[in-house]
Amino acid sequence: MLDLKCAICMICALLAGACIRPAYERAVGPIDRSDLPLKITRVRGHLYLVEDFNYWKTNSVFYAHPEGIVFFDATWTVKSAGRLIWKAATKSEADYIGLVVTGFPLHRTGGIAAFRSADVRIYMHERTPPLLRDRWDEMQREMAESFGSWRESDLAAPDGIFDRRLSILGGKIKVLYPGPAHTPDNVVAYFTEERVLYGGSLVSDPPMFLRYADFKKYREALHALRRFDFDLVISGHGQARQGPDIIERLMRRIAGQSGKGR
Repeated sequence: MLDLKCAICMICALLAGACIRPAYERAVGPIDRSDLPLKITRVRGHLYLVEDFNYWKTNSVFYAHPEGIVFFDATWTVKSAGRLIWKAATKSEADYIGLVVTGFPLHRTGGIAAFRSADVRIYMHERTPPLLRDRWDEMQREMAESFGSWRESDLAAPDGIFDRRLSILGGKIKVLYPGPAHTPDNVVAYFTEERVLYGGSLVSDPPMFLRYADFKKYREALHALRRFDFDLVISGHGQARQGPDIIERLMRRIAGQSGKGR
């Protein structure tokens, strides 16, 4: 199995441009680039932060445990996802457990085809596949109209579906669907040993990409996250490392938007 993994890593490295270059830093805001390097740093324990500077800055994570590697979100593009798959393999000799998608928009799913090519199992909330099928072509078209560097990619179907909860690595990772908020399908991940919450785009200050947000239910979803005992939050956009107070700040921000909910 390790031989197969090594072969996959070599292919991903070639597709990715052979190596991870020094991180690119830039101001907040969109940029018409698809070739910027990922910035990958260790958070604590087995958890790593991934900062993608292409288009709009987006943050994600992966968990490189001796028993397996788990990815959360697929970055913007197939090329950057290939870089991520290769880089994660340098952090653990274990096999890939899978990719967990925290929401259907392209900043979470744009590179999903790279995971399918690398035979990484893909897990989604039960609401995500129909949203992707219905809106994939539209999202690709909108990106192509906005950014000259955008290249369309293929959609990949999930290997596994979950509803409210998903437990990984014997409970070391707990995935929760707190209800519709940022998108109808948004999920979060809690890393129990590290006491870190990864909120995807649901937990981001300032909130971004609110086109599909349900403001009337947003506060309820945020409140559901309090069940976890975390002292660090990885925000889906902007400054990645945040304190637990980001939840309260978001609640105040969302309160001003509640009249716009569906």
